[in-house]
Amino acid sequence: MSVNSAGGSGAQILADIAQYRLVRNEQSVRPLAARVIVAAAQSKIYTATATLYVGASGDREAIRLAALANLQRYQESRRRIGRRVPKSGLEAALALVSPEGIPVIPDVNVVEPDLVPSHMQIPVPGAVTLTVEVR
Repeated sequence: MSVNSAGGSGAQILADIAQYRLVRNEQSVRPLAARVIVAAAQSKIYTATATLYVGASGDREAIRLAALANLQRYQESRRRIGRRVPKSGLEAALALVSPEGIPVIPDVNVVEPDLVPSHMQIPVPGAVTLTVEVR
């Protein structure tokens, strides 16, 4: 919408808007589809159970908490309507690497299979169970 030098809208623009509102309110104007249906998406709650295999060195609880923080960021990124949560994505989120590029958690075993919600479902993270085992 343009604005004239006095800071208000021009008379022609206001007339165009009024005409558009008249046409829009008539039944002859329809969206592309015959009818538009609005429905609420349903939550699909899923759990994440995994075993993290680490070396003998390092604080296991600190490693578990860091992996949990990565997992929660990943889960939040997947929280969209119809978005899959693959097992491989959960494993990648849990596999930590140090700043030097050395694997802190080289091996992860996720119990759950891929989550494939319908086009009307939102994947919502539920309970998370992480177990740390030394190899």
